[in-house]
Formats: sequence, C-alpha cells, structure tokens
Amino acid sequence: MDATERLPTRPDTAVFVSGVASMGLEILAGRIVAPQFGSSIYTWGTIIGVFLAALSYGYHRGGRLAASRASTGRMARVFLFTAAYVAGLILLGDPFLRASARVPLPSRLASLPAVVVLFGPPTYLLGYVSPYAAELVEAESTGGASGHVYALGTVGSIVGAFATTFALIPYVGVTLIESIFGVVLIGAALGLADREDTATWSGVFAALVLLMLAFSLATYTPVGDRNVYHTQTAYQDLRVADDHPIELHHLASPAAPRGGAPRAREATTTPATRPASLRARRTDNRERPQRERAPPAHDAP
Repeated sequence: MDATERLPTRPDTAVFVSGVASMGLEILAGRIVAPQFGSSIYTWGTIIGVFLAALSYGYHRGGRLAASRASTGRMARVFLFTAAYVAGLILLGDPFLRASARVPLPSRLASLPAVVVLFGPPTYLLGYVSPYAAELVEAESTGGASGHVYALGTVGSIVGAFATTFALIPYVGVTLIESIFGVVLIGAALGLADREDTATWSGVFAALVLLMLAFSLATYTPVGDRNVYHTQTAYQDLRVADDHPIELHHLASPAAPRGGAPRAREATTTPATRPASLRARRTDNRERPQRERAPPAHDAP
C-alpha cells in the first residue's frame, strides 16, 4: 500500500469532523441548559437520550438515501445546514431556554423540550454523514467500509469530548465555543466542495456571514447592562452584576401655592445623574463652618 493511499480521504475527514461536532455539542449542551434546568442526573440523562435518538434517526434516514444520493456535495450541504442551525442556537438559544423554563412540566422532564428543539435537529443532520461516507469509501467489503467509518467517527467523538471538556469550556465562553464549532463545520463543507459546485460555495459564504452576524449580536453589550464580569469556570457559568444604588431626594419647589405649604418635588437620582449644582451645594454646606450661636438670654429676676 502506498503512502498516498493511507492518507485520509474527504469522506474520512467528514466522518471525523461529524464525530467531533456531535460530541462537542453534547458536552456543551450540559453547560448551556444548566442555568435554567440545573445539571442533575435527569438533565444529563435527557441530553444523552436526545442526542442518541437524533443520531440514530439520522443514521437510519441517511442509510436509506445513501445508495442513490451519497456524494461529497451533499455531505457539504449537510455541514452547512448544521452550521446555520448552530448560528440560530447562538442567537436564540438563551431566549428559548428562558421561555421553555415556564412550561408546566415535572421537574425531571422540564429540560426535555428545550434539549429536543435546540440540539435534536443539528445532531440529526450530522447522522447523515456516516452512511454517506460508508457509501463513498473505497473498501473491499461492506464490513470493511462500515468498520472504517465507525472507527473514524468514534475517534472524532473522543477528540470532541476531551477538547470541549478540558481545552474549551474552562477557558472560553459558550458563545465562542459554539462559533468555533460553526467554523469547523463550515471548514468541513469547504473541504468537501468541488470547484465547479457554485451552490455549495455560495452556501459556505452565506453560512459564514450568518455565523458572524449571530456572534456579533450575541456578544453585543447594550448601554446600561449591569453585568460587569462574565467568565466560565470548571463548574458553571459565572456572572457578576452591579446593582446601582437608588437615592430618593425630596426637593422643595421655589413656587408654592397661595396659603399653603411649599410643594415637594420628588426626584429619583443616582450619584452619576445627580445635578452638579446640587453636588456643589452639598459640598459647600459640608465645608462651611458652623456659626457660633449666642447664648440664650435669661429672664430678669
């Protein structure tokens, strides 16, 4: 066997990347849903079950279509659709999690709708890759092709699990990790595309723009945001928010109604919004020495 024959082919690379992405998203799913549903055994059981169900259904559908539709171009489009869904996950994942947390379900099943909607479709799409690759791999027998594909997919899953757990989550934010997976998926589609396949090249450009837009909107910090620090730890997502104190001042109005007491005017201010004249007046009052009071006059005996 020549050295060139031992080099990985494009279907081999596709299977490896699909394993990395599927297991990486599975590990990341636990971190994404934890702020709303916790990280109990029920949450993790739901995540594992949904991922296995979606992969098995993708394997089934992909296997039925592989004989007539398997091609590197179709595998490239599978990666592009998955990357586009990851972009939607970046942009709409948190609002959907907050909304699904209000669904009246038993606590053990509370995370099921969110996990199914957010992670079921991309995992299902990645399930198409292995049957397509098994159809395209040049092997002496069906068993040899299947074993080759299973081995590559498993190695990719191992790499995705360890890389996400030890190299990404403790040091990188969830949004950036999702974007990294999206870029990896787009890169896999780019490697599978033929030069004359203009549809796939257009899809690569569109998916990349969508991913960049989703990342920009997700990381945009609006004016007045109270989060002063945000990081990932080995255990959970950590946010520090600053709750500014509110001061209530009662100021006497210079114009008062006839025959009545001066009207009071309420103003809710913070130290940053307090008028400069008021700050100066209060400072002058503090620095002005108090006048000596004359002793009280005593009545004559």
